[in-house]
Amino acid sequence: MGADPRCDACQAPVVTGPEGGYVCGQCWHLVEPPGYEEQRAKGLARARAKREARTAARRAAQQHS
Repeated sequence: MGADPRCDACQAPVVTGPEGGYVCGQCWHLVEPPGYEEQRAKGLARARAKREARTAARRAAQQHS
């Protein structure tokens, strides 16, 4: 078996997530999984599109009232 993963900041043992990142439970050091920035950007874009669609629907409903 390999060595247990350790926090880059404080060397405490950590459990890596399914995609490779972790948050240290001792010092709260964050290591994001590879490709996280792209996933986050896509998620934010989807949320923005949904929010804009809801706003447009509300405005259209108000104009017809």
